[in-house]
Amino acid sequence: MKPLISFLLLILILFSGCRKTVPEPPDYDYRIPRVLFLTTGDGRGEGTVSDGAIVALQAFNRLGAFVRFENRSILWNGKNLDQYDIIVAPTLYGYHDADRLYSLTYMDDRELTILKNWVKKGGILVSGENFGRNTTDGTDRVTITGELSEKNWVLGTVIGTPLQEIDVKNFRLSATETLAEDFPNPLIMKVSSSGYILLPPRGSAEKMFGDSLEFQVWFKWQNTKTGTVYPAVFSHTYGKGQMVYFTVSRILHPALDGGLSGTLLIEKLYRRIYQLAMGERRYPIYLNPWPGAAQAALILTFDDGGTPEEYKYAFTSLFPYLNHISLFITGHTPAEVVEWCKNQPQIQLENRSLNHSRFRELDYLTTRKEIQLNELEHHTRFTAFRFPYFMNSFWGMLVLEESGYLCDSSIPVDHTRFYGGGIFPYNIPIFRPSGLIKTLNLLEISPLQHDDRYLYGEKATGEKNYPEFRQKRDATR
Repeated sequence: MKPLISFLLLILILFSGCRKTVPEPPDYDYRIPRVLFLTTGDGRGEGTVSDGAIVALQAFNRLGAFVRFENRSILWNGKNLDQYDIIVAPTLYGYHDADRLYSLTYMDDRELTILKNWVKKGGILVSGENFGRNTTDGTDRVTITGELSEKNWVLGTVIGTPLQEIDVKNFRLSATETLAEDFPNPLIMKVSSSGYILLPPRGSAEKMFGDSLEFQVWFKWQNTKTGTVYPAVFSHTYGKGQMVYFTVSRILHPALDGGLSGTLLIEKLYRRIYQLAMGERRYPIYLNPWPGAAQAALILTFDDGGTPEEYKYAFTSLFPYLNHISLFITGHTPAEVVEWCKNQPQIQLENRSLNHSRFRELDYLTTRKEIQLNELEHHTRFTAFRFPYFMNSFWGMLVLEESGYLCDSSIPVDHTRFYGGGIFPYNIPIFRPSGLIKTLNLLEISPLQHDDRYLYGEKATGEKNYPEFRQKRDATR
């Protein structure tokens, strides 16, 4: 028996999910909330991505809700929002801002109207101060009437109150009784210098602290000398949805990012927002973000290597047991092997690059060349890719998305030891140090963490006297 274990990898795809155990009434919605996080940036997504965005990603993932990052261009078509239940858009003046075309501060009425209608239908909008405060030509809406209201700001009806600039000098920021257990200490003990932020005016503020069914106040600004209070974070019911407004977005950013709190406290806030979208539902939930996904799948894959005889022996031995085998090939895979595999219905050829390159050392154009020229070499339209050395790259993942690939099999995921890839195997987020961020429509197929040496020891590749009976015994592992 001639082992091919030097290039055999076992892949296990796990799709989150559980079977429905009760009949589905027509008015039930089993969908776990889906979250859209709006970032700033130009058409390619360039701009600074805050650490607060990463906290949101991890917080919602832990709750079973997957997050997608997009810039403001997604608002240009209202139908894009129908698949989302929560939109998070924290911002403050001059902070993580970008070109006006993609800024969250400079927005036109059409975009705000799309958001307004989305909330009315049942969405949860989480926004920060100065969200849409300016028009796209730079006009400050506040300077027109001295406030933001439904007269000059489309979201005025959604937020349920006008907003005015108020000096918070000598004010402190703390949680109301509703959140006192999670936030027992003030986030700001006292503001020592003048600072103007948008707050509900006195008349509206007093009503919001009452027994209002429309408003829930989570945090408050309180004058340490006079005791005057203003809502700092509050939710307002509009139609079937709600808007959660942060007069200071720094609550949603960790201290290392210029924020006011730690990640654990921020996650508690996101859990509260998540519950707003969930409501009082008490029935089974299933998670299937990838269309048509199975509960689980086992796939056997090979990397190129070995002689044509070894390929034929290994694959024909597996044919009685497996209906699908993937072989990742390079431009140097022997032509005899490629042609033989093409004639086997159980084998699907996939892409491993033209020259088995280290993609993290390549620029965008060279990356594209390595991926696409391998298709030309073999006259094959591949649908899956595996990066050599399991070292994927930002540009490599981006090219796969642009080229219409369905999945990547390069991200080793073991969330018991480290974080890599996505919590869900679909919608993979990729990042660059410059702040470039994008969410890909790729399926993530995670390779097993251990190689043959771990399973078989050095004899797998180094021991010459390795009789068949010992190979069979070891193979039971």
